[in-house]
Amino acid sequence: MSDKLNRFQKRNIEEFVNNQEKNLDEMQQHIYDMITLYGLTNAETAALLTSVMIQVLKGDNNKEYLERLNLTPDTLGLKATLLIQEILAGEYAKEFAKKEEGKS
Repeated sequence: MSDKLNRFQKRNIEEFVNNQEKNLDEMQQHIYDMITLYGLTNAETAALLTSVMIQVLKGDNNKEYLERLNLTPDTLGLKATLLIQEILAGEYAKEFAKKEEGKS
């Protein structure tokens, strides 16, 4: 089976995603449920989530992002991935905190 999506599959996925509200809490629960179901250890979970982040960063939609960091999919290693993930998670946490402050 090919790893590439045809234009119809891609359009259908994009339409579905655009019509859905991003509920990170719900997504997190689904991921946690799968980890629990499969009985993954902490090390296996860390490896799985890191490999997913590597796949995301290597995606075509992140090519420019990697170029701005002077990285390519071939030069993106574990240390760079973990550092990028730490920075992105920190930025998200700051934005989330600002939104929460605005609600008060």
